[in-house]
Amino acid sequence: MRCFLWVIVFVSIFFQDAASQIKSHNAPYYTWFDQVLGLENTNLMNGSYYISKYAGRIIGDKHPYFFSDKPLKGSVVYDDQHYSNVDIIYNLEIQTLIIKLNTGLGSSVMKLVHDKVNSFIINTSKFIKVDDFYDDGSRISGFHEEILQETFFSLLKRHLKIRKESNVIEQKLYYDYSSSYTYILFYNNSFKKIKSRSDMVNIFPELKNEIKTFYKSYKPLLKRDSDAFMQRLFLQIVKPSLSKK
Repeated sequence: MRCFLWVIVFVSIFFQDAASQIKSHNAPYYTWFDQVLGLENTNLMNGSYYISKYAGRIIGDKHPYFFSDKPLKGSVVYDDQHYSNVDIIYNLEIQTLIIKLNTGLGSSVMKLVHDKVNSFIINTSKFIKVDDFYDDGSRISGFHEEILQETFFSLLKRHLKIRKESNVIEQKLYYDYSSSYTYILFYNNSFKKIKSRSDMVNIFPELKNEIKTFYKSYKPLLKRDSDAFMQRLFLQIVKPSLSKK
């Protein structure tokens, strides 16, 4: 009996020490601790089972997910706890983070509680949760991809996929999805939408000529890769100007 009690004390001290180590925000410690404990035995199970309403009724690759309809390795900060090496799917139609966990009974696909997800990384893209207001007074909420994080500003991207009816095959209705996005700038302690060149000029009127020239010179890049276009615009035009102030 005494030996058994010593085992309990040792295990308790072991996990307390491990927990204190991962507070150093060192990713290897997070991964090691999750592997020892098992993700299925963590707070990640505090969600609900996810079942797609339209599984098997989506045309081709027109799915509602970010980047892929297959789980991708990533990490998530959930209920203020960091979890590494997690299989993640992000549903852009319902703005919900989904994870796949391997349990003793097989695999479980869980829908995480939205309000408990602080941030996550999937396919090297980092998403943060924003709950605030735009400078025009309208609400901004949900998950946003971080495109740039600088001293004077942050550039975010809001992703969305919209479901639409496609066609009927053997009396079954099929669907596909169209993508849309909005760039959002956090600058001067407020959030601002960027949908066009005019929005950029309104935010930075002193850079009007530089911005117009940039849009004209890099028009092909804007059509081909809007993220690369926006990153270059802010790093080449906006950041140097703000650094001089």
